[in-house]
Amino acid sequence: MKGMVIRMTTIKRRLTGAVVCLLTLIVILASSLPKTAIAENEESKSLTLVCRRDETILQGMDWKLYKVGERIDGELVLTGDFASYPVYLKDTSASAITSAAKALESFAVADKITPLTSGKTNSDGELTFEGLDNGLYLADGTILQVGNMYYVPSSLLIEISDSDDVFSYDAYPKFYYATLNAEATAYSIKKVWVGDDENNEDRPVDITVDIFRNDEYWDTVVLNESNNWFHHWTETGSVSEWTVAERDIPVNYDVAIFIDETQYLVQNSYGREIATTTTTSTTVTTASQTTETSDTTTTTASAQTTTVTTKPKDPLISTGQLKWPIIPLAAGGILLIGIGFVVKPKKEKNEE
Repeated sequence: MKGMVIRMTTIKRRLTGAVVCLLTLIVILASSLPKTAIAENEESKSLTLVCRRDETILQGMDWKLYKVGERIDGELVLTGDFASYPVYLKDTSASAITSAAKALESFAVADKITPLTSGKTNSDGELTFEGLDNGLYLADGTILQVGNMYYVPSSLLIEISDSDDVFSYDAYPKFYYATLNAEATAYSIKKVWVGDDENNEDRPVDITVDIFRNDEYWDTVVLNESNNWFHHWTETGSVSEWTVAERDIPVNYDVAIFIDETQYLVQNSYGREIATTTTTSTTVTTASQTTETSDTTTTTASAQTTTVTTKPKDPLISTGQLKWPIIPLAAGGILLIGIGFVVKPKKEKNEE
């Protein structure tokens, strides 16, 4: 009887030891799993577009969102479908960012690049894109009719980057509006050269520009000295959204597009270094982003410029602490615990 009791006690001890070992292993392995992936999923970013003009709520406005670049080694670089386009991103002034956005929009339309996502503004004139990661994004809106008014949105370049507590960004696009009437509306394209002279060997004798109407191809024009690098056309009986895209941009030049409602200025700047890469790394350093807005485009008169400044997160493990010893040390501890429970019952058996 006494032997049976000892055997039962031994079995209980072994079972208890096995349970303790299993629980210890689970706790240690759980604590050693990388937490960065969980943190990234929980801290995905969002972008909210707020489309209101005075007291008018622009409901049902279509927007497309493209991811156009990354910040690599502290520098914004175009990547993916936009990697080959010669658009200068080192000038972060409001006008330069706006013109770069329009140039990238023209390439997206001309080359029919598929957007990352799209959507319509809701009854509050807002649209939120969720689940975004770090990078440079292009938001491209579509003309919207409200009554007899047509609202034409400006495209936006927005950088999303790491932050301890800021994971969303509210953008107020700039709009201009037009009314439908029987008179013809005149549109024009003007080509300008910056940073060189007409004797520069790299400057071509002409350039080709494709014109798109509501994202559909409409016409192709050639600009040169004989037409003073200028072209115009008219539209009657409708209000359309026009896009111009320069083709075969000359070597050593970058392109920017400036718009004043119906006037398109296509600018080629010479000799500025364009950041290019074939890397798809998402490494991000401290970053900030500024986008142009206007007190006439939102219900908030003070929102002239919106800036988001971010900083890297604190490391999950303290300086000097290594991860690699965790698993071997844990395994060794579990092994010693198991040996202890195995050896102890043998001693009791000998005592019996």
